[in-house]
Amino acid sequence: MHSHNEKALLEKLPPETFTQDVVYVSDAGMPAVSDPGCELVRYCHHHDIKYEVVPGANAALLAYAASGFCESQFLFFGFLPHKGNDRANALTKALNSGFVTILYESPHRIEKLIDELALRAPSREIFLIKEATKMYERMFKGTSLEVKEATKIQNMKGEWVVVLNALKKEFGVITVEDVIALDIPKKQASKLIAKITGKSPKECYNDLL
Repeated sequence: MHSHNEKALLEKLPPETFTQDVVYVSDAGMPAVSDPGCELVRYCHHHDIKYEVVPGANAALLAYAASGFCESQFLFFGFLPHKGNDRANALTKALNSGFVTILYESPHRIEKLIDELALRAPSREIFLIKEATKMYERMFKGTSLEVKEATKIQNMKGEWVVVLNALKKEFGVITVEDVIALDIPKKQASKLIAKITGKSPKECYNDLL
């Protein structure tokens, strides 16, 4: 059972299956947390099947505990959309959630995410962990720009969790992500970002593209 066949498989599964003891085990993280399993729980509710959840590996909570961001509340955001406006809009929401925010990212897009964070929130404090609890576990903490520099020569293969510290705004202070979130032409946005970052408007415009 995987994310593409979960519903179809359950539709074919007779409730009588569960007159026996049945165990569902994930080969990765905690079932139903960005992994298949939620539809199985719904199935059990619908058919009045008794079940029990045995706590297992949970990368989101592990990363939160390891981050050192000592807030009493956090937001689990899961995976961002892969590309386009959907990804840009989701990242804007994550950056401006007001909470410590936890993201999952694949090894194929982690460098892209780090670049996006360095552009949109260069001074935001972030924490990254890859291959948590495994032999090649690595942790990185600092501003987005510092983490980008620290990961330049790293092997990026593996599963990643990214933790964004909560945005602590001072009254009257405008950030790069504030400008990007505005519904204005890129040329105008690039001029505002240039004033914030010290880069040239042309460089900022190319970054936005």
